[in-house]
Amino acid sequence: FFFSSRRRHTRCSGVSWARRCVQETASNSDEGEIIYYSIINEAITQPLSHKEKDRKRVLKAFINTEFTFKLTEIVDFAHSTNRASDWSNLLTAHKNMDKAYLWSVENKTIVKKNINKPSEYVKQRITSIYVTNCGNFGVLGFEGGDLLKFNMQSGITQTSFKNDNTSQIVSVFVDVQNKLLISLQQDGRVTQWDFYSGQIKLTKQLVSSASSMRESKFSQLFCVVLENNALEVYNMSTLIRGRQFIGHTKKVNDVAFTSDARTLASCSMDKSIRLWDIIGGNCVCNIQLDNAVSSLDFSPVDEFLAASVVNSKEIFLWQNLVGYLPPGDDKPVPLKYHTDVKNKQTNDQRALYYKNQVQSNPCLLYTSDAADDLLCVDLGGRRI
Repeated sequence: FFFSSRRRHTRCSGVSWARRCVQETASNSDEGEIIYYSIINEAITQPLSHKEKDRKRVLKAFINTEFTFKLTEIVDFAHSTNRASDWSNLLTAHKNMDKAYLWSVENKTIVKKNINKPSEYVKQRITSIYVTNCGNFGVLGFEGGDLLKFNMQSGITQTSFKNDNTSQIVSVFVDVQNKLLISLQQDGRVTQWDFYSGQIKLTKQLVSSASSMRESKFSQLFCVVLENNALEVYNMSTLIRGRQFIGHTKKVNDVAFTSDARTLASCSMDKSIRLWDIIGGNCVCNIQLDNAVSSLDFSPVDEFLAASVVNSKEIFLWQNLVGYLPPGDDKPVPLKYHTDVKNKQTNDQRALYYKNQVQSNPCLLYTSDAADDLLCVDLGGRRI
């Protein structure tokens, strides 16, 4: 399953496979929603309700409590699959709002629980959020440069991260062991914090201002997206740059690591998806599309890549064949979202298409239908 956030009646803004996904938003809608998707059974796909299910009241009177206000569009969301059955495990930040909201994926509803912030942060706008892998802690990043750690179960604040730099936080994440917290500010400053004491351990000033950051869940790497459209890969422990990737000609919207941290995917407003070989330090695939991709993320086992498109409500699933086909280069490969295989009715025709088209094409990403029986071949564009 995966999540997406969008404004009602408008485009999808981002997707996440049990991982955090950062995206830009440009909608004027008044209400945002989180949708829970299942690629195995579409019958259980549903949006998370804005009504809060109070278990005690439901048991006594069979009624639900409901918020009396509308949420603005979602600018950032994060969640963890751990402890989902125990308490809320999804966290959202909304445009021009100084409050983050907790959601329960288990109950598919919002949770009416306030995050107890110190008085100095009450009126500060939240610009970035994160939920730790264990599901116990949430982190809020503010426009003033400070951060706040709180308990996901109780909403009680635990640690404040005081920053002498007042540039707003654009992205934040915590390593898997909950030892280090890495924050990125708009002016290009990367800060390494001790997650428990809240003290600064290392800082690094980048050559350009930054727009976003993405971590690798199973390694010590993270990628920073600069305003000059360059991608830089750093080590969490030392903040030393290991790779720099240059190739996008317009604003980079999102990046995503594979689980083995060998491949980095990036999407840009130049209507391309690029695959970068982190070990080799070069581009192995450059896919040119009809529309720009706003957000993307790999599935936990790297079988699929989920992507949302600018000004569209659709989410596309791509079959990942990196490692199965010979690597290519940065030469543009035109690719459409739909292939002729959707019209093939027999297994023999699909197998023939796979033999003649997929294996002979140097492109490493193919649109795929995850709900079809033949997952071993390219199954055409799937729209959700």
